[in-house]
Amino acid sequence: MPEKAAKAKKEKPVKEKPVKVKKNRKKFGINLFTNLMSAPKICVLYPLAALILFVIYHTLIPPVVKTLAEDRNLLPIFKMKTAFSSALLMWIDFFPALIFSALVMPFGLKPDFETPEKRFSPAFFNRLKPYIFSALASAAIFAVLILMVRPSLYNYRQQARVKSMIYKNAIEKAADYAKRDDWAMAVGFFAVGKKIWAQDPSTAELEQNILTGREMLVLKKPEREGISGIAQPPDTKIEGKSKNERKPVNAATALDLAVKALEEKRYNDANYLAELASNLAKPGSAIKSSAERVSQTAWRSISRMEMTADEERLNLMYHQKQTGYDALVAEDYLRSYYIFHELLFQIPDDPDVVKYHDVSRDGVLSIAFFIDEMEKSAGGEIEGAIFSLPRNTGGRMVVKADYLTTMENESYASRLEIAAFDGNNKPAFRVETPFAKIKPVNINGEERSLVLLRAVDRNSERVRWDPLWIEAENAGANTGGESGVPGGFQLILDINYGDFLLTAMPAGSESLRSYYIGDFWNAAEALEAYGYAPEVFYAEILNLLGDALNFLPLAIFTILIGWRFRSRHRPPFAGLPMAVILPLVFNGLWSLASSNLKNIYIMLILCAGFTAALALSIAFAALLFLISMIILAFQHG
Repeated sequence: MPEKAAKAKKEKPVKEKPVKVKKNRKKFGINLFTNLMSAPKICVLYPLAALILFVIYHTLIPPVVKTLAEDRNLLPIFKMKTAFSSALLMWIDFFPALIFSALVMPFGLKPDFETPEKRFSPAFFNRLKPYIFSALASAAIFAVLILMVRPSLYNYRQQARVKSMIYKNAIEKAADYAKRDDWAMAVGFFAVGKKIWAQDPSTAELEQNILTGREMLVLKKPEREGISGIAQPPDTKIEGKSKNERKPVNAATALDLAVKALEEKRYNDANYLAELASNLAKPGSAIKSSAERVSQTAWRSISRMEMTADEERLNLMYHQKQTGYDALVAEDYLRSYYIFHELLFQIPDDPDVVKYHDVSRDGVLSIAFFIDEMEKSAGGEIEGAIFSLPRNTGGRMVVKADYLTTMENESYASRLEIAAFDGNNKPAFRVETPFAKIKPVNINGEERSLVLLRAVDRNSERVRWDPLWIEAENAGANTGGESGVPGGFQLILDINYGDFLLTAMPAGSESLRSYYIGDFWNAAEALEAYGYAPEVFYAEILNLLGDALNFLPLAIFTILIGWRFRSRHRPPFAGLPMAVILPLVFNGLWSLASSNLKNIYIMLILCAGFTAALALSIAFAALLFLISMIILAFQHG
């Protein structure tokens, strides 16, 4: 037994300890890096990493370090969005170089140990299929970026820079005019700045000084006949009024109302309505005679009565309404508007005051505009716009504006100057105005642009901005087809409003990159008569389309270069410097090819016309793509 126990003890299995397998971390990292070196993955990750670096550069690096001096004077409300727009624009400019580098890098960082293939073999195309599909997708993305995204980014950045400059200059001019107690000009320029940035805390003191000065200016206005010292009412908007409801009542209706008021012993109303009926009636008619009798009867009753304070006030308001109506009949819309604007505060429920206030306001808007419209306007901002327009009578008209706000239905200009020249290039007249409004108008069935040269304050009759006319010595009495020159308050430009907006775009834009293809086409078709060569716009169209169409053939040639010079035994990490060097090389090559093709497009347009040049450019891109695919298929292992 002891021997068996000893033997069993000797035969007892020994528990083996698990052997730890050491992981090859270096090999794991190489495998992970190698797996990332596929064309689709690197075409996504590499441009995305570049975009992050561009955003960091434009948002975190102080502006004083940057070469874009325009961004140093941006308003705080624009800085972050403008920085991001600049980063996106830089990324779009480098996008071809980044994609070309991404298509080449896998060949250098991922050694090729696969079996060589024959020319034109399906297996060879399967190996390069990810690269070709990546090039196709990148070409589509690049077309969207340069045709749609880039113009909008340039527009926003340009608008931010121009608005910042306009705001700075407007606030400086407002402060300068406030120091000289020229409150009318201070109010106008401060309104221009406030439209851009209404919540600037640094201008709170200036705003308070300007408002105080404006109130002093309003209080200094002369007293009108019959009523004085009435506070300025807020602007009242009457909705739901048709044009027929705004017309004055007829003489018969006014006479009936006067008789009824006389019977009810409302002598002030009876006197007012009777005189209104007399003014509306035809001379020598029975209604006019009856209205005069009712008016005399009512006036005798008023004279015999000892009027109370309220009755005296109503009597004064009656005379004020009569004065305003007389001004309206005489088409003195400004005087009529301010009279009824005051009365609207005193008797807002009076239907005559409401009605004639609206009629007067519409009359004012036909000859002038309210300065607060500029503050409420929001559109494209152009600084230093200057352009030349033809005149129907021969010669040209030069329009210059320090600041121009363009919108779909109206535009506003600050420091506007218009100079007209006859067919012999001799000065005809010149007009200058601090503020102006341009809007479309129909004259004899033709669309034109109307320039309102007078700006007025909505509440104060004293605050207004009138034009200064300078007539040339050799200008005759007829200065052309313009309305009200010299000495008037409006001017008609011989151009429809849509063409005016197109003309203003190249007049103020720093770069044609802010145009869409549709803008180039419209400008080429419409602006030839206004001093612009259409070939310039046609060349830009071909340049945009050429970049979009030629991207794919050049990407295929890039794949060809990468295949021909692919790595076989080089360690993967030795080619990492290519990630920095290749984009710079390809960006230079892309810029060189793009500039040379642009010169070719211009030559084609000048020699063969736009249609033929467009057809040839499309055929060239298609042929280049076909050749690149044939050469790529001709390769072998």
